[in-house]
Amino acid sequence: MNEYCVDLKVAKQLKETGFPQTSVFRCQCARGGVKESILLAENPDQSLINQYCLPCSDEVLKELPHQINGFWLRIDCNDRSYSVGYWESGYEDERIFEHFSDLKLANALALLWIYLKKEGYIK
Repeated sequence: MNEYCVDLKVAKQLKETGFPQTSVFRCQCARGGVKESILLAENPDQSLINQYCLPCSDEVLKELPHQINGFWLRIDCNDRSYSVGYWESGYEDERIFEHFSDLKLANALALLWIYLKKEGYIK
């Protein structure tokens, strides 16, 4: 399942920027140690402070706008990674609003969401 969910580092950034913490998959970090243990749990311990949602690609995608200022959301995939962002179509030379790439689609989508949130495109 970890290959379909965002990484812990990205999950922490999502939480810090206000992404909804409603995913079924969560990571619960052990207290008092440098090493963090990751648990995927359907019924997480709500009393743990260091708890992060690990949303899947479709959960992040639902939170992204389909269009921003005439630029359309696009997801590209090649042999090595995913690239997500906003492109303006209909021109000989397409203009890119913003895009992010990662080996995991969930991470690329989440990084785009974080950027949009910080820049004020998402309330």
